[in-house]
Amino acid sequence: MDKFDIIGEMFRTARDNGWAFCAGDDFHQNIAATDETMEYGQLVLAVDFNCTPTFLNSRVPAISYSGSIALGRKFDDDGTPADLDETFWDKYQRRLLDLQQQLALFIGTFECTHALNVVSAEFVMTINRFDTNIDFVVCNITIEQV
Repeated sequence: MDKFDIIGEMFRTARDNGWAFCAGDDFHQNIAATDETMEYGQLVLAVDFNCTPTFLNSRVPAISYSGSIALGRKFDDDGTPADLDETFWDKYQRRLLDLQQQLALFIGTFECTHALNVVSAEFVMTINRFDTNIDFVVCNITIEQV
């Protein structure tokens, strides 16, 4: 992965996996999620990062990225949509538990593939996000690239 291109690499990974992709702050992610046509069972990867480069003798030997990686789903494989009428328990059983497991696998694979170091990670379940009511598991994360 090129330095400073973590979002571009996540975009390429999402598209290679057949996932929808949203990047930037909530406003821009909402626009992308609303414009995306989502298939049954399709995952949605949403990312937003800040970066802190380390400068040494006119070089950037390391970058720390902090922000969020979210994995969500609008429709289950059977076509059941995430919506406001579901209870949290419904959402947990239908989507959230599986999304936690898939997000952990994605982060671990991405870290290994790109020789990154995950410094910290916190998972948060976020339901009915955006105008499309997508259920997400969000990882607030700090990643180092050397």
